[in-house]
Amino acid sequence: MVNSGFTSGQGPVSNSLWRIVYPALYALILLFSIIEFLLTAVLISDYERGDYPNDSIRDRIRFILFSSCWNIVFIPIILVASLRATNSFIASATLNLALSAITWIFWLSAAASWTHALGGTLHCGDIFLMGQTINISIPYCEALVTVQAFSWMIWITLTGALACVAARFSQAAQQDTGSGPMRESQASQI
Repeated sequence: MVNSGFTSGQGPVSNSLWRIVYPALYALILLFSIIEFLLTAVLISDYERGDYPNDSIRDRIRFILFSSCWNIVFIPIILVASLRATNSFIASATLNLALSAITWIFWLSAAASWTHALGGTLHCGDIFLMGQTINISIPYCEALVTVQAFSWMIWITLTGALACVAARFSQAAQQDTGSGPMRESQASQI
């Protein structure tokens, strides 16, 4: 009998599904992070003339840029390590879970603080109040709302990925092989 780490008791169908879902979730997170990186970098560049709406927007958009950079660096490391480096600490379920949890905390903080900085929602364009039209011209308003949307999309996708990794971590903890989440290591029978 072959014992494998980070595998499901439900057989090869579950492993095949895991090998599709896991990289797909992290690839989607990476794609959203690249888009978020570009949006925030352009906004920071445009706002550097000193016309930030307030210091809160300035600080929080820079944190979102940092979080995007974090993802762009660490998501490929997590994926490559999980796919290639078996039986090492870098590919271990513990490290995978830890990095995913830290990333999840970054994005929850970034998305929530950004939403708070925008007042929950940001109305771009005209507001109609008591029969009058009030023009609220917020510079880069649509881009600010887009940053908010992508922040929450990244966090939601990370929540799904973290749940998958936590489930696999739980399965790996019940077995003694310690292999990475994407590989099955063959233990010799005694």
